Amino acid sequence: MLLCSASTCGILSLIGIFFLISVGIMLEVQPLYIKGIEKHSPEEVATACYEGAAIYAATFIASVGYIYYKKGASSSRRGENAVLMGEVNQSNYDSTSARDTVVGTELTSINSNTNTAQL
Repeated sequence: MLLCSASTCGILSLIGIFFLISVGIMLEVQPLYIKGIEKHSPEEVATACYEGAAIYAATFIASVGYIYYKKGASSSRRGENAVLMGEVNQSNYDSTSARDTVVGTELTSINSNTNTAQL
């Protein structure tokens, strides 16, 4: 489930990067299109947008790193688990066969003792 969250976080981080960079460029080129910019300098706000885009980039890198880490770790573990599960299933099969044989032998010996006692 966390792997899905990491991919979603990565996609949203990419969207945030592109959005903040585009707003930063718009603030540098034509700040008249951004309402309420009169209170602050457009250069300062553009710098803040670029800093926010850098934070989103770090989040994207962390998300991609987590995805690769989990996929690499789970693929090697899956192979080990498959081998162990195969050994467990094989050993359970062997012990079940032996138990059935023993139970069958015990039933045969009980039935033969009963038949001998009745004669």
